[in-house]
Amino acid sequence: MILSDFHPFRRCLPGQGEIEYFDPELKSGDVAYQGFFDEQEQVDFPDVSVRLYTLSDIMNAVLEAGFTLKRFDEHRGWNNENIPWEFTILAGK
Repeated sequence: MILSDFHPFRRCLPGQGEIEYFDPELKSGDVAYQGFFDEQEQVDFPDVSVRLYTLSDIMNAVLEAGFTLKRFDEHRGWNNENIPWEFTILAGK
């Protein structure tokens, strides 16, 4: 399995909205990357339910599903920010 996604730590940064790192509640949100579409196209996008997971939630789900962790990497932002922006998990069964 290869899992690559945004790092949950991003939600703890100033300017990213309210810090909700350990909040397990479902929230209403936008479709991923919705902001990259024209405003006219966005009108037709449905609202989605979003559940924010911690890094330990993600890692433990991989392990509890019977995968063996082979590698875990954190990646800087696209502008080389000195914080984890994305992560990649490599795991096998």
